[in-house]
Amino acid sequence: MKSRWTPMWACRAGALLWLVLSCISSFAQDPSFSQFYANRIYLNPAFAGLEPGIGVSGVARMQWGKVDNGFRTYALAAEMQLPVVRAGLALHLLHNAEGLGRLATDQAGLVFSYTIPGRQDNFHFGMEGRLVQKSLDWDPLVFSDQLDPVYGIVNASSVTPVFDRVFFGDFDFGAVWRHEGGFGRGKRHISRVRSHLGISLHHLPYLVSRSARGNDSFLNLDTRIAPRTTFHGGMIIPVTLFQGTGMDISFSPNFKLDMQGYKFLSFQENMTVGTLGMYGL
Repeated sequence: MKSRWTPMWACRAGALLWLVLSCISSFAQDPSFSQFYANRIYLNPAFAGLEPGIGVSGVARMQWGKVDNGFRTYALAAEMQLPVVRAGLALHLLHNAEGLGRLATDQAGLVFSYTIPGRQDNFHFGMEGRLVQKSLDWDPLVFSDQLDPVYGIVNASSVTPVFDRVFFGDFDFGAVWRHEGGFGRGKRHISRVRSHLGISLHHLPYLVSRSARGNDSFLNLDTRIAPRTTFHGGMIIPVTLFQGTGMDISFSPNFKLDMQGYKFLSFQENMTVGTLGMYGL
């Protein structure tokens, strides 16, 4: 099949892309889950130990599945509630791999949360401290100084990798307000409606201080980890049509708004809205 692009058009497009990218301050972004309500400890550490007992959850995100070495993200969390001290504990693991060089990020974090109870309102606060490892396979990567316009790859790259693996520590903080009540009057009154609003601050040291620097650079550069702030909320609303039938059915609308790097990238890209249904036995 012949290409619709001529070499001249390709050169112009490449030059335009380079010009646009050179004018944009870029930084790495954290993985984002569309079903964020199923990965609540990643969303906000204040959710750790929210329910009684011990809970285990896992999620997987796969993007560009038909492309070699697409984006793969897996997360696993184990949590437990400590009602005597109004606290929760969790172990949070995450693995993210992307690209031809298999840029991989592995995280292991411990989460502690504390609850301030009220009659109809609870306030939850959580902190996560974690160790992060990033690794990169340099061998499959091709840089521009290796390319010849006629013969393709002909040279060795002048890019000298300093590290193929880096380690650093990180911290997150989150707060959640939860309320249980009802709304409506008379026959339209709906009881046992649970709602919440929360905020989580990720990469806390770099959010508090713009001068903070991380050591996640494979070239030993003085780089900054882009902080992330997340606003989120949701409700669990019982379906009154099934009340008195022995079936506990409800639906839950949720939203999430991310900001990373001290600014909103795009409202459409950072705003996520979802709804799930629940059936209790």
